[in-house]
Amino acid sequence: MFRMRLQARAIAAATIVAAFILISPVNSAGAGRCVRNGERVAKTLGSAMLVERPVHDLPPWQDADRMFACSSVYGRRVNLGIYGIQADGEVSLHFEVANRRFLAFVVSSAGNAGGSIDESVQVADLSAGRLVTKTAPSSPPGAASVEKLLLNREGWVGWTTRESDPPPGTPRVVQVHQNNLKKSRVLASGATIDRDFLRFDTDRRDLVWSSVTAGSKVAPMRLSAAEAVKSGAPCLRSGEKAVRYQSGSVLIRRPFKQAGWERRFQLIACSRLYHRRVSLGRFGTRATGPGWPHQIEPSHEALRPRVATISVRYASEDESVSREQVVVFDLATGKTLSRTWAAETASSYSVTALQANPRGSVAWIVRHAIASGTGHGEREVHLSDGDGERVLARGSQIDPFFLRFGDRTDVASLLWSAETASGRVH
Repeated sequence: MFRMRLQARAIAAATIVAAFILISPVNSAGAGRCVRNGERVAKTLGSAMLVERPVHDLPPWQDADRMFACSSVYGRRVNLGIYGIQADGEVSLHFEVANRRFLAFVVSSAGNAGGSIDESVQVADLSAGRLVTKTAPSSPPGAASVEKLLLNREGWVGWTTRESDPPPGTPRVVQVHQNNLKKSRVLASGATIDRDFLRFDTDRRDLVWSSVTAGSKVAPMRLSAAEAVKSGAPCLRSGEKAVRYQSGSVLIRRPFKQAGWERRFQLIACSRLYHRRVSLGRFGTRATGPGWPHQIEPSHEALRPRVATISVRYASEDESVSREQVVVFDLATGKTLSRTWAAETASSYSVTALQANPRGSVAWIVRHAIASGTGHGEREVHLSDGDGERVLARGSQIDPFFLRFGDRTDVASLLWSAETASGRVH
């Protein structure tokens, strides 16, 4: 009888493990089909990722990448087009949001002479491998800029735009837009609409926004973020662009000039709770002459109300040497809390996933360069918290793109995934 009970328990345990593997949202084989030779993961959004491939000798492009959207669940690639610098201006991609099936983003086109910036909202179906939504730019061109972007499970998108250059003495008009995969429409327009407050209602289809009239009281749960900006120092300044909103903080991109460098920009994190702008660093590519590093660029960012985390990639001109540094900033005080190399090795590697929880614990996955004839490069799961920085797991079977904290309020709970099992640290 005792032996039969042990056998029954073993069968039950095997069934649970098999069920976890079958329903796991991460498909390692799919992730392997997303990235090809000469490409790199520019950003991960859950199971979705943005993959970039350098573009060479393709006029009028001078410094550009072809971008693909892909999901490790489906393994299908969606060609999003070419982005970068060309003879008459720059085309960029930002405001990326994704769920299991869809990825939404904003395409911006700007001329070299400055002035207007045309923006278009697009949606990619990661299961079908194609673009399903492409909205027309604002009319006239550059009349408004996207401020907030939402995506639901059915591929519907909602977004707010803010008038770019109103007549003198006239407040900026904010509009609420929606696209249901068939057509786009403007749901509301007015100078009192909150550009930052937008969400889908409980039915996941109807959009909810807010408008404040003069002298009215503001509900803290709805408009506290916008009121914080209005009552204190603003996060955004002239010439800057908000590229991401997360957890009450905004990531800002600001161009700057420096001799000998190209594609120069500064990243700034600003918490609308503390009204403090914190520089995350300056980035760019060395234009001429030898030197290390040839390229400094942000790899991944994670924003929380109190902390901002960024992984900074340093690379040689031929990309043969690539290393990254993980830096954590306190958005309340502006201080740097920690700065550590993502891996303790002199060989090349890259950070493929970065996560942070509200209390400042940071986790990341490192993928080492593939040695000749060895197949997959080794992956490492790192955790940095109050107990210091340490490696939790190593192996070539670890999925390089799946990483999350199991409970957002739990300091130590962390989840990662492999082809045959899951990892968890308590």
